[in-house]
Amino acid sequence: MLLYRHRASGTLPHARKFLDHACNKIALLYEKVPYLANTWMECMGDLARCGMAFEEGDDEASQSWRIISREWYSKLSRQSPTTGRLYFHLTVVTTDDYLRRFYYYMKSLCVQDPFPSESDSVAKLFRSTSDRQFHEVDAAFVRAHIILSSGKGHEKEFYAAIGVVLNGLNGRIEEKGTSWQEAGCFMAIATACSVLVYGGELNVLSRAMSKSAASDIATEGKSIPEGNFSRALSFAIRTQALVLGRRGDENTLPFFYTSLVFLDHLTRFPAAMRFIATEYPWGLTASMLNSLGPCSEMERASPDQGESLTPLPEDYAMQGLTWVKDHHSDGFFDNEISEDMKDFGPSLRMAERKKRVISLGRTIVTRGTWLTVNADTGEFSVSEGDEKTIEKASMRTGKHQEI
Repeated sequence: MLLYRHRASGTLPHARKFLDHACNKIALLYEKVPYLANTWMECMGDLARCGMAFEEGDDEASQSWRIISREWYSKLSRQSPTTGRLYFHLTVVTTDDYLRRFYYYMKSLCVQDPFPSESDSVAKLFRSTSDRQFHEVDAAFVRAHIILSSGKGHEKEFYAAIGVVLNGLNGRIEEKGTSWQEAGCFMAIATACSVLVYGGELNVLSRAMSKSAASDIATEGKSIPEGNFSRALSFAIRTQALVLGRRGDENTLPFFYTSLVFLDHLTRFPAAMRFIATEYPWGLTASMLNSLGPCSEMERASPDQGESLTPLPEDYAMQGLTWVKDHHSDGFFDNEISEDMKDFGPSLRMAERKKRVISLGRTIVTRGTWLTVNADTGEFSVSEGDEKTIEKASMRTGKHQEI
């Protein structure tokens, strides 16, 4: 590899021969020594990445190796969903979908075994594909978060990026139609992870959910600290409010479901909720829930109710994240389903998704005073005592208000 990178004469044929030989040997080990299958899968992904490097002058050959590498890493990530290193590998080999690539990167930081990486190298990684023809809203969303994750200045560039997102997201959702179901899920996961990881060990939400630091957080008050966490939270809330404003749009439900899973996790930690309760768009949340139909007409859907539930596509996307371990019961992913059922699609399992969203809404009602549900009509509403506080918060997160 070192010789090839220095363009030593005649190395490419030897490199190809070595690669073919190595792939054949590892494939044989994968078949004959199954108890080390995870090791062989990662080796196959790594070898395919070598193939990408060997063929960097041949776009078609390099892309073929890229696809092979991604398939092996994806297969392994389903077997070891809590291993952040695998998602960083997927970040490197995914170049055709900006949001998916960023989702992989954020997930690598937010699983139970995270894979921290240098912010400068990550920024360089995403800049290397910025000249491709990605949609300006997707590119701006990623650019804003890369600036935040770097912990550096660039305020002018950051505000310009979020302006593009907030002014163009509605149009982007309408343009992509059913395709935004997947994109929305990726965006929701990246957004949730951002408010947990930015700021590192000083991140107040992560500290508030830590048993060792929760008492300290509780005594520090509920004001949101300045800095990257504050900007990330404000960006997250404004993005959330914009999407939830699309009442009745089924293509936003994967985003909504994913966001509610994260919110449900936060509501288990009163110290954490102190930082977001007055900022969160509860009114829009209630409105979106009501657009799905009265919750009194839907049975509660959760894995511990004896129902034979199967994961939704967004459940697979969230698998392994630290904030879904309470939502996904043991054995939830054991029942294999067909590959096409793991994909987003027009009206695919939409009724089931609505049912689970309503279930999450009802659960959140029981955790605090932020939302209520009418026992007679089944309609959600904002608690009267919180209306004025939330109204003031919404003024701070208005569309044209600078963060």
